[in-house]
Amino acid sequence: MILSIALIASCGMCMATSGDQSQEDLVLEVYGNANMDNIIDESDVVYLQGVINGTNAATKLSDANYDDKIDENDIDWIRQIIQNTERKLTIIDDSGRTVTINMPIQRIVTLNYRFPEPLVAIGAKAKIAGVEDRFKTRMKDIAEACDMMDVPVIGTSDDPDYEKILESKPDLIIAASSTVNEVAQKLPGIPVIGISSFISLMDSDPMYYDLRLLGMVTGNSDGATKLIDFMKGYEDIIEERTKELNPDKMPTFYLEGPMNYSIYVPSGSPGKILAEGCGGRNIASEIDTSNSSAEVSPEWVLDKNPDIIIKRDDYLGLDATEDDAKRALAELINSRTGWDKINAVKDHRIYLLEGDLMWTPRYLAGRTYLAKWFQPDLFSDFDPEEILSRYHEEFLGSEYRGIWAYPPK
Repeated sequence: MILSIALIASCGMCMATSGDQSQEDLVLEVYGNANMDNIIDESDVVYLQGVINGTNAATKLSDANYDDKIDENDIDWIRQIIQNTERKLTIIDDSGRTVTINMPIQRIVTLNYRFPEPLVAIGAKAKIAGVEDRFKTRMKDIAEACDMMDVPVIGTSDDPDYEKILESKPDLIIAASSTVNEVAQKLPGIPVIGISSFISLMDSDPMYYDLRLLGMVTGNSDGATKLIDFMKGYEDIIEERTKELNPDKMPTFYLEGPMNYSIYVPSGSPGKILAEGCGGRNIASEIDTSNSSAEVSPEWVLDKNPDIIIKRDDYLGLDATEDDAKRALAELINSRTGWDKINAVKDHRIYLLEGDLMWTPRYLAGRTYLAKWFQPDLFSDFDPEEILSRYHEEFLGSEYRGIWAYPPK
């Protein structure tokens, strides 16, 4: 009941302030967002009128119709965007490319297996016309629940089948920022946007940004707002409850990636965004690297003697059973020399976390698991499995099943 009351209050606050700019919000880089906040609304009309009248400074997004002129036509264009009647939408994608999209979008090809999930979650399922090969295996529950097993497969993210992409007749292609230029060169005439937050970043603000952007592009802004409010409600609770904790009294944790002794460091997104701020201290806090991970020695881990160990295990998930998880955890402990002397193992505070709880909107569940593991008394009313189940049912239209974290409590 405490959690429900807090969540309702928090979500209500999110909805009440969704049009305001906070310090964490990123500018929605869509032409027409004249006042450079995170939404296009009547305040942009007012701001742009001030630009035309000479009382406001022009911003890089003031030219709503992207014709190199700022005039009354841009005000009309903004109103069309607000009413979802615009013929074109010009955006700046995550790779910094300016892309003009013919609206409305009816058919989307996704070039990473994680991209369909946010589209389904905001209500744009019917627009998905092509998926990457792994979607039907790694996201089989979503594919089956949403009748997407027959959606054409267009190769892999590293090796797209351009002929099949063309056969899908897409109005829009969504690619990883790292490959978007190559895809755009191969398919001139089809708008291609680069998205990064669902596959390479673990930062809630860029993820919220991309959800808003996808909501606008697909005409599902209300669905995007609903999902953001759901996620932000829990994130705000975690932030509020941990902000007064004494760092010196927090349990130390070791967060390991899929490769042995490859760890996520605080300067990288998985360590910083998924794990930091959940009530624990990263033993890698002193490691400085330009990458999100670093390789350490077995002796280093033994010397640090973490209170909690979290291992990313990509073999959990949809088809995993509790027996699979128990076996994987036992094999992990038994394969590491000296781990029986580590506090985390002695105190039974070693956990497995499936990788997709890090990279998609489900990362919210990953954070609630960590909060529960780091501070069990502080988050005694949190039930991460229930939160994950609710996300599946309300936003993905699929029944939650499998083992995504172990042990859950």
